[in-house]
Amino acid sequence: VPIGTNVTFAGTIPTDPDGAEFLGWNTNQYATTADSNALTNITANKDLYAIFEQKFTVRFYNGSDLLQSKIVVTGHNVAFTGTTPTDPDGAALLGWNTNPNAIVQDDNALTNITENKDLYAIFEQKYRVRFYGVSSILETKMVPTGHNAVYTGETPTDGTDSVFKGWNTNPTTTVADNTVLNNITADKDVYAIFNPKFTVKFYNGSTLLDEIRVENGTNAAYTGETPVDANEGIFLGWNTNSTATTANANALTNVTANRDVYAIFKPKFTVSFYNGSTLITSVKVEEGANATYSGSTPTNANNERFLGWNTDPDATVADNQAALNNVTADRDVYAIFMPKYTVRFYNGSTLITSTSVESGSDATYTGSNPTNANNEEFLGWNTNQYATTADSN
Repeated sequence: VPIGTNVTFAGTIPTDPDGAEFLGWNTNQYATTADSNALTNITANKDLYAIFEQKFTVRFYNGSDLLQSKIVVTGHNVAFTGTTPTDPDGAALLGWNTNPNAIVQDDNALTNITENKDLYAIFEQKYRVRFYGVSSILETKMVPTGHNAVYTGETPTDGTDSVFKGWNTNPTTTVADNTVLNNITADKDVYAIFNPKFTVKFYNGSTLLDEIRVENGTNAAYTGETPVDANEGIFLGWNTNSTATTANANALTNVTANRDVYAIFKPKFTVSFYNGSTLITSVKVEEGANATYSGSTPTNANNERFLGWNTDPDATVADNQAALNNVTADRDVYAIFMPKYTVRFYNGSTLITSTSVESGSDATYTGSNPTNANNEEFLGWNTNQYATTADSN
């Protein structure tokens, strides 16, 4: 170039691999602006360097891990083109921020880049949830805000056979509230809640039949053989009162403490059937039920007619209802017979005949009419042998 003249670049306009716009030329290859006089009034040998828009480095991090670096032309926007960063606790990516400890993304972090910049992946805020057992932390979880906490450890125990029910933020309660794990928006400590078990013992009298462990507030169930009463009573159920005569439907329900329950029987009583002083038979009768005699009809030495039964051995009438019905204790009943009486027919001092007559019945004379020495007319009978008239009764 002749001294004092201007020079013109006649080649293809230089390009930048990062897309920066060509600004012009400068003798300083590191210049960030073009020198408008670089091509004028050439008075010496000169090296000129293509000057492009300034560029900056933007580095994308997930924690301390560098994910991607980008060269960005000044004033331009940058875009992360790598694999979407993930959070080990499942928090969603919100965006980017130059502050690695930020809890919200910076909406302007990727726009109008005018300097080198380190950007950090920002995820949903997380909170610490600590799961406590009886005396120690079982597990700690970091839970994204608004998410539910999930315990993934072994089922907690309290060293007994108590039943693990869930969690509560109150360590002294006995009621689990698993909703405390929902919608976590703050650090939270939760405690394992256990439901204790109690012993229910089943007795037949003083004999222990079985014992079981029952969760607090639940019902006990007896699974053994049906208890048997030595007196052949009918098993009714259970009662916490060993002397009760009726079963209690609530004896096995809602167990909240150790409990002893006793087999309750509907008693049977002995009804003994006598003929005089002789025991004919005896039967067992359920309380309140009626006794039934199923033997042969009793007889006596006088061949009297059997009427029924009475609890009074000296009774002359039967009372089966009182004797056999509604048995509520051991009972002796006696065969009652219709008494028979002898009616003797005399003619003077001479016994003509005799007959046996049931009490209350009429006697009948079946012989020929008596006669006397005077051949007097027979009128009838009288209990007075000296009477002069017959007594129709």
